[in-house]
Amino acid sequence: MNRTPVNRIFAFDALRLLAMIFVLLTHALIMLDGDSMLRVYLGVIGNGIFFFISGYLAIYNNKNSGLSFWSFLSRRTGRIYPLYWIGLALFLGSSYWINQTWDWPTVIINFLGLQVLTTPLFTQFISLYWFVSAILLCYAVYPFITQKGSLSTIILRSILVFGILALVRITTQLVLSSFFEYFLFFVLGILSARAKIFDTASFKTYGLALYFVLAALVGVVLVFEPVMPGYLARISLQTMINFGMVTLIRIAIVFTISAGIYWACARLEWPAFLKKVIISGSFAAFCVYLLHPSIYILMEQLFRPPNINIDGLILLAASPFIFPVGFYLQRFVDGLPIFRRTN
Repeated sequence: MNRTPVNRIFAFDALRLLAMIFVLLTHALIMLDGDSMLRVYLGVIGNGIFFFISGYLAIYNNKNSGLSFWSFLSRRTGRIYPLYWIGLALFLGSSYWINQTWDWPTVIINFLGLQVLTTPLFTQFISLYWFVSAILLCYAVYPFITQKGSLSTIILRSILVFGILALVRITTQLVLSSFFEYFLFFVLGILSARAKIFDTASFKTYGLALYFVLAALVGVVLVFEPVMPGYLARISLQTMINFGMVTLIRIAIVFTISAGIYWACARLEWPAFLKKVIISGSFAAFCVYLLHPSIYILMEQLFRPPNINIDGLILLAASPFIFPVGFYLQRFVDGLPIFRRTN
């Protein structure tokens, strides 16, 4: 593992790897102890970090690439779909092996990456691949949110996008409810990059403070699961406040972890070998996210002793081996002429 892209931000490599570890631990804990509160927070924080990084680097890379917003969006989606289709195909194949099948409308909608927009009314999402659909939706609204916008403009446009999608959710039962919380993490990354929070000594709190008002809106959406006629009348102010506060806490945790890792990577000397491992793990993270459900099914079927429930331990044991597979798959796809990646 000695060939990775150059011009990377090491802090975000460390963050991405940490987020992937959180996600793997979450799925292991689900198998070991489905009711564990630790797995709930690890999963939300891990995915939240992924969305935060995506928002931050969207601004950072777009500014340094000189591409138009739509060219940038086209390049982003072009890098996501090939690996996504590989991961989805492998998961569908492994699911068929264990006699789990999906209807064709669900497969097609997931193949197109539209499951976040159509769940739960028309379809269901397959495994954890809702994450890719949610990222694609964030990228789809990214040009509108950020183009020629100050911090206050980005916040107002984010509120508008949030409100429109929330209205769609409430009135039609379209748009996956959990998307709204992760959209906030994405916008937090955008605002942090635009305000240059990590690049300057001055902490520009005014823009981010206004942004946190968005978190209270999450409660309005999360409680509409499922959406039923007259349900709105039974929503209490206290319920909305509770959901809003929980989301604020999660946002604060993601931001604190991100700022802490950024500081540690910028100020501390890291051994060359450790940096190389972290960068390689980060480079493989997206593929690991896509591949680990299929590899888990394979490991479970091949190595689980009969009548013994050690699924979570199998996933943990398999996890280190997924990173080399993810690394070389990512490098292979990046090397294809039509998907050649520039950094």
